[in-house]
Amino acid sequence: DFSSFEEYFDKKGLFKQFVFILEQNGIDLNNSTVASLASGTCALESLILKKYQGIKKMFCVEFSKHRIKEIAPRVLDHYKIDPNQIKLCLGSFYNLKIENNSLDVVILCQAFHHAEYPDKLLSEIRRVLKQEGKLVIIGEHYFHILEISKRVIKHFIKWIINYKEARTKSEFLPCWQYLFPPSKVKGDIHYSKSQYIRIFSNNSFKHKQYIFKDIKNQAFLLNHL
Repeated sequence: DFSSFEEYFDKKGLFKQFVFILEQNGIDLNNSTVASLASGTCALESLILKKYQGIKKMFCVEFSKHRIKEIAPRVLDHYKIDPNQIKLCLGSFYNLKIENNSLDVVILCQAFHHAEYPDKLLSEIRRVLKQEGKLVIIGEHYFHILEISKRVIKHFIKWIINYKEARTKSEFLPCWQYLFPPSKVKGDIHYSKSQYIRIFSNNSFKHKQYIFKDIKNQAFLLNHL
């Protein structure tokens, strides 16, 4: 049922994030070579190719054989995407079978916070991205200052009364990962703003941050330093 699928995907606001970043920065996708890493079922990629028909080639890299080989072709066919315009690649985004300095744009949609080795991922992206190329990261978790404050206060109360031996698990001033631990079920890693900045700068990327409070998401546009 594609109507339910499209309604669900639209509520995530991921395509709107992508379009907003492109328009804010005057990024032209005409005659461009693009790669979307951890592309899943290619829902976002279909919408991008439908809107930006001047894209020369898009590589979609996904580690799940079921998603990239079975579901993605059906999604692309539903949106009537030209098969010659897209290449579906089964594999890891840590080891891209793409030439050096060949991509104009790389997309990470709800993917960066799943990367167990973010430095290795960014290093590989630097390899394939042209010097003037762009890395668009969308669908990252965003925690408002009120949410952060609530968790800090809750921690202080637990620590003071030593609830379930809280003092043995953390210092009085908690670290970010204690307040926002990784999700073992979803595989999400929750980075603080300073952690994002450090990871980007350590891999020679400068960044712009975009916050979408209504859907509790943030996004980044990265360029080579």
